[in-house]
Amino acid sequence: MITYKITSFSDVWEDIKDLVSDQWGEVDHRNTTSSLNVMEDWYKSAESSGMHYMVLAEDDERVVGYSSMFIMDNPHTSSLHVISDVIYVISDYRGSGVGQELIKASEEEGKNRGADHMSITLKNGHSHENLVKGSGLSPYETVYSKALFIEEV
Repeated sequence: MITYKITSFSDVWEDIKDLVSDQWGEVDHRNTTSSLNVMEDWYKSAESSGMHYMVLAEDDERVVGYSSMFIMDNPHTSSLHVISDVIYVISDYRGSGVGQELIKASEEEGKNRGADHMSITLKNGHSHENLVKGSGLSPYETVYSKALFIEEV
């Protein structure tokens, strides 16, 4: 049975290091231009100021997915906004509802912390139509990215 819990980066970092590396190598286009170098102290500082939380999905104590969420003031609306850093589910559990439950738990925790809006970012490496189906999320913007130090060919 899969369980979900709200937790902190400090409490789970050692348990998710390998998953973070897997996620980086799997879908992040920067994996060819940058090395993964997680700023642990930065995450810990964000969590200690109440600006970061995580949701962990576990199947018999095995971590099968996680979401990393920031909560901060929205300068356009003067309200709290939840913004995803990462939502990741290991391949064996994709399509099973784990991602949807991570989003729901992330949303509920954001509400509990006073947020009135949530935005999630999903990498283009995977189809995410089923993930957001029924979540109430709708497309909002498209983000383009490139490494600034790579010469164009």
